Amino acid sequence: MKKWLKKVGAGIVLPAMLALTACGGFTARLEDVPQYEDAEPFRFVAYMGPPPANSGSGEFATNPDYMTLENYQIMADCGFNYTTGMYENTKELYLKGLDLAQQVGMKYYVRDYSFTDGCIEGIIAAANSEEEAQAMLEQQQVSIKARFEEYSEYESFAGVLAVDEPAAARYPAIKVMNAWYEENFPETEFQVNLLPTYASLNQLFGTADTDKTYKDDYVGYFNEYVDTAVLSYDHYALSKIGTTNRLSNTYLQNLEIFANLAKESGKPFYVFLLTLGHWDYRTMEYYRDIAWQVYTAMAYGAVGAQTFTYWTNLSNGESENITNALVDRDGTRMPAWYAMQEVISEVRAFEDVYMNFEWQGVLPVVADEYESNAMTDLLLTPLESHPRIRSASTTADAIIGAFKDGEGRDGFMLSNITDPADNTGADITIEFNDAEKVVVYKKGRTLIYPLEDGKATFNLGSGEGWFIIPI
Repeated sequence: MKKWLKKVGAGIVLPAMLALTACGGFTARLEDVPQYEDAEPFRFVAYMGPPPANSGSGEFATNPDYMTLENYQIMADCGFNYTTGMYENTKELYLKGLDLAQQVGMKYYVRDYSFTDGCIEGIIAAANSEEEAQAMLEQQQVSIKARFEEYSEYESFAGVLAVDEPAAARYPAIKVMNAWYEENFPETEFQVNLLPTYASLNQLFGTADTDKTYKDDYVGYFNEYVDTAVLSYDHYALSKIGTTNRLSNTYLQNLEIFANLAKESGKPFYVFLLTLGHWDYRTMEYYRDIAWQVYTAMAYGAVGAQTFTYWTNLSNGESENITNALVDRDGTRMPAWYAMQEVISEVRAFEDVYMNFEWQGVLPVVADEYESNAMTDLLLTPLESHPRIRSASTTADAIIGAFKDGEGRDGFMLSNITDPADNTGADITIEFNDAEKVVVYKKGRTLIYPLEDGKATFNLGSGEGWFIIPI
């Protein structure tokens, strides 16, 4: 995550200083807690921010104007530092969004798909080769560039979400548009959000009759050929079929694929969070529903999390089965909004620590070695051991993300991977090599745990993630 660091000279921070606590009846010293430079904040992106008037469909087609300073302030109060406009669809509304975001201290991503005089996503959708994309760009670039130059006048302008979930056939056009964008607007992001592992071969490659693979020919090829500066994808792991809650078997594998690619390429990667109840996906209600998604992603080194969605979709077709997102269609904050706020607040308390570490790998720890866990069984490159960990056991399945800072110090993200619907805690016992105590960042607090013969037990609630540094 080094490329994300914001250098501040000698300035250092001590996360959650006032919450520094010693556990186990021994004296904690402030000098025991490693100190880190300010870093680029973790990106929490409110995808689908407050919509403008009359932007819905069907029974919601005549919605009032929710694109107000008050609603943007509520979004910022939740802890989001970025948002993506989805219902805006005109230059004037995007400029309004940029202005509102700037007033509340947020950054703003635009989309570019509804402009008749030329648009980025229109070229991506229509061009079937680099040559076709280049020809279309030559005809349209004057109007596209003029529009983005207006956006760039705002400090809040973060870049463009150029296309969501493209098939590989769109890659030549994306490559052309990415190169053009980086040449003209290098200070902001050209972001492409990729499909998940459970996408069909038809979705990925346009045909089921292929031996191409998701890892190498969809994600790996995108990174090498298109070569965007950041990586992003969505994978919604929490579903419910009838009365049965389900976890996606390839959820951790998907994180692993992107984490390894980010490590190899030096690029940051983002994930999308399920925050909208729709189709067979669950409605998010509790802290553990949100925390589970955020902390499993952080165990794999993710540096950004985007909501799908912040505002509840202003549609509800028969097959959509939409319940609610963080904010309901009328602007009411739902229980998930408060859960999201709690999780973001926790991450903010130790993000300067986390963002100063580089991801190394993930060590899965299962409660019963004879009982299968499909998510960990399908991992491709799990760590089988770590030189700093002599042994690890748990009462419920967990993962341990391994990290290292610039001074060679080890850090670990512990994540309880049991289904949040089960509300099951995980007591993770780790015996460390060469450590007397451990600094623990959990639930917005900084604690110091003593080690007894190098060992400590960490009692993680459902969905929780703790970042720890043995010292």
